[in-house]
Amino acid sequence: MSEERQLPDEVTRELKTTADKIRAMAAAGYDRTEIRKHLGIRPQHVRNVLIRSGGTSGLSGHSVAEREPVLVDVAPVPTQRQATGATTCLYQAPAPSEQPQ
Repeated sequence: MSEERQLPDEVTRELKTTADKIRAMAAAGYDRTEIRKHLGIRPQHVRNVLIRSGGTSGLSGHSVAEREPVLVDVAPVPTQRQATGATTCLYQAPAPSEQPQ
């Protein structure tokens, strides 16, 4: 049998700010919808607080491991205008010497 969560009022009793209440409820195992309904706030507020705090508890979906960005070499695609010489390319890839290492 799984552990029971504290009641929302018990989790948030000593807290003053809404952001603190959101973080505490997420840490106690409440999802975004439950937090939103209990605090009477918009879903985006809950999401923003959880993302800014760096936590993923309370966010829906699976956890995703963070990784280094992947550098992709993209060649510009000529447009119809470019073929006629009317304008320049819409995207210009940086020279290899300008790309970060």
